[in-house]
Amino acid sequence: MGMGSLLREDVCVQLLVWVVKQCRSSPYLSPLSTNDLLLLLTRAWPQLLLLHAACCPSTLIQKHSEVDDDDDEDDDVKPYTEGVGISVKREQEKNKWCDVKAALRTFKEHSLDTTELLLLSAVIILRIQPGLSLEGHILMTALQERAQSCLHSHSSTVCPPDPLRASNLLLLVALLHHVPRPLLIHALTPSLVDAPVHTLPFLIATLLTTP
Repeated sequence: MGMGSLLREDVCVQLLVWVVKQCRSSPYLSPLSTNDLLLLLTRAWPQLLLLHAACCPSTLIQKHSEVDDDDDEDDDVKPYTEGVGISVKREQEKNKWCDVKAALRTFKEHSLDTTELLLLSAVIILRIQPGLSLEGHILMTALQERAQSCLHSHSSTVCPPDPLRASNLLLLVALLHHVPRPLLIHALTPSLVDAPVHTLPFLIATLLTTP
């Protein structure tokens, strides 16, 4: 990994720290218990980080070619049938990566304001996940509806010429959840791909509980 990639990844980690702290004080997430919020952030942090990275002035996302470079040198020494399978998988990943680039481009074109970013972050996080407490399940629907309703109301106020703005943004958020999680992590923070499974939950838990 080059110096540019290391610097970019360091900025991504710093951005993740800021995002988690913002979520901790979000009025759309604060009704949740710390344990439930930790669970949701642990599951949704790649999509959440991607959304915020799209709003940064600099490019924090590795190009797809950078993601694949480490594996290219081994392709010609693999058996033919295995090589075909790898080629198909890589083509599928490239198609997914095209979806990511399209979403990033559209988010940038919409020039999200702070309120939209806060609301879309809540929408990304507020998804039913295994392990949520009973209280979390009960709160989830109301919090989801509240965040989406506020997004529609706010977007119609700040951008009246575009009545579909909020709906289009929600569709983009839904798209992010279909991108393979390993691909997002590799594009944002490659060093975390092989990190111990408890690394991110520990970091997020520390940020949630530190004053």
